[in-house]
Amino acid sequence: MRLERLARVFPYPITTESRRRKLQRFLDLPQLTIALIWLPLLAYWLTTYCSVGQTLSVAIDRTQWGCINLFTIALIWEKRAIPLKRVFVTQIRKQ
Repeated sequence: MRLERLARVFPYPITTESRRRKLQRFLDLPQLTIALIWLPLLAYWLTTYCSVGQTLSVAIDRTQWGCINLFTIALIWEKRAIPLKRVFVTQIRKQ
């Protein structure tokens, strides 16, 4: 979702540009890290919606943009990929 679209629906009686700046400052907070926010949320979601013994699908992908390599592991849930881990790869070894 784009930040501008989110700012338009944000319920503050200020201009859209001010809402966008407020949201940007909020998202830049050092407390909003993957380890502190995303991983506990993912653990809660898995324990709530997945039963023990249920088969889960995982996708592994490497994407290259010029000299940037991004390695992603994602959980597949209802035709959506939920990222579990992303790593920037500096050099890929050929075997």
